[in-house]
Amino acid sequence: MSSTKNCKPYLQNKAFRDEVFRYIAGTIEGLGAKSLIVGRYVDHVHLLVRIPAKECVSKLVGQTKSSTSLHINSNSNQI
Repeated sequence: MSSTKNCKPYLQNKAFRDEVFRYIAGTIEGLGAKSLIVGRYVDHVHLLVRIPAKECVSKLVGQTKSSTSLHINSNSNQI
């Protein structure tokens, strides 16, 4: 499980949320999958992703969560 610094609701800030969603989509693309939809509900993210048959779902999710959490924690001073 990963979380943001101090478990703050960073996704409520629209500009930051949009930037994070672009980052998530880019991360997914970089892992060889296709990001179809990135959205949120209150304090968490929902994804619709096309994953190649050879790709392990749990590995893709784990790498995406880890990378995104690090990105948010590193850039949280923007909001």
